Amino acid sequence: DDRFAAALTAQIDKARRDPAYRTAHLKYAVSRNEHGVALFKAGVTSGQLRRDLDPHHETDLILSFLVYQRLMRHRTLDRKLVDTVHRELMERCAPRDDGR
Repeated sequence: DDRFAAALTAQIDKARRDPAYRTAHLKYAVSRNEHGVALFKAGVTSGQLRRDLDPHHETDLILSFLVYQRLMRHRTLDRKLVDTVHRELMERCAPRDDGR
């Protein structure tokens, strides 16, 4: 929502200006992202996702896209957008015919 977007923008600005806050903010962000990383790892392990995927990279791609859409393009992260991201993700990350 708008409050979250405003808070995130303020946190990013403070992290840019305050090295100690930057370190804490990065640690917090990385720890929050671990859930997404774990989901990608589980998908790779189970064979549902390509084995050559980098779970950290894929998580960063999704989050950076969503943050950009919300903060820069002022889009609402509605069900249609989430479904589109999910469909494109599965197309890109599904195992290939060559087994990778």
